[in-house]
Amino acid sequence: MTDATSSATPESAAPQPASSAPTQTPSAPSANPAGAAPDGKAAEPEPTDELVTTRHTVTLSDGQVLDYSATTGRLVLREEVYEDGVFGGHPAKAQVSITSYVREGLSGRERAARPVTFAFNGGPGSSSVWLHLGLLGPRRVVMGDALFTQRKLSVQVLASGGHYLWPVKDNQRHLREDVGLFFVPPRKAPGWHIQPLPQTTAQTVDKAHGRLEQRTLTAVADETGFLDWPGSRQVFQLVRRVTCLMTGVVTVEQVYGLTSLPPEQADAGQLLHLVRQHWQIENGLHYRRDVTLQEDSTRMSNRQQAQAMAALNNFIIGLVAKLGFTNLALAQRRFDARITLALALV
Repeated sequence: MTDATSSATPESAAPQPASSAPTQTPSAPSANPAGAAPDGKAAEPEPTDELVTTRHTVTLSDGQVLDYSATTGRLVLREEVYEDGVFGGHPAKAQVSITSYVREGLSGRERAARPVTFAFNGGPGSSSVWLHLGLLGPRRVVMGDALFTQRKLSVQVLASGGHYLWPVKDNQRHLREDVGLFFVPPRKAPGWHIQPLPQTTAQTVDKAHGRLEQRTLTAVADETGFLDWPGSRQVFQLVRRVTCLMTGVVTVEQVYGLTSLPPEQADAGQLLHLVRQHWQIENGLHYRRDVTLQEDSTRMSNRQQAQAMAALNNFIIGLVAKLGFTNLALAQRRFDARITLALALV
């Protein structure tokens, strides 16, 4: 990790007094009393910045103690308004959620020499875990699917001062078998048996979409360096148990993984949180494109056609989000059933 990066957010300009409105004749009273919106409802209050700052201390792997502050909240973006050449103030244009990290305890010269980084977290639906842990936070964690579980990439992540968290599947068959050995119950014999490895466990239970889903993650520290994998410090087993509430059918899925994060930096609960955040992005963006919009089943040899199709899918995802839908498949079914709604958007 590099401690020479800080983030800051611009301060919004102070609101200016609006220009005076022209006087009205007494014989033509206003249909909208002061402070009322054109539809007769009370005008909404002017939005303001709402920021919360907390201060923290973290000890780096080299023993250096780093003091930093974390600021999060809402930032109001404003625009300059002119009417007929007359300045009309700085009304609110948009609101964004921001998170920033700033190193504390620096002298004036050190602070002036430090770079300022602005990070815009993409969306819609993109989790802020990438901002907190994967980009600017005091701990970098690189995550991906099983294709990322490669030795060279792991070494590269560690050499850059970060950490990795990889799933382990059959594309690394021998590694998967070795990780599985950590979770085999020890054999017991009369009068003597091997003590089980120390474990930490975390569990979440969610009920939605007609399903009851229970996730249990068990983490074991690789204290003896048993795994032949660069920088591995922990292995984990994630068991997903899904019950269909309508039919009662139960499906169980078991996934293994490993990470360079030591137990003192990430226990089972934190590992489970990271895994879930990663799959929320996977399901919220990539699943929509690959499955709902059927990009994986599309076969195009023409590069320009593929780019055009990707652009159209980007437009569809953005339009559906703007209309307030959180489920793309549901939006498709609704527009299929009511074609006039779809035509109204054209």
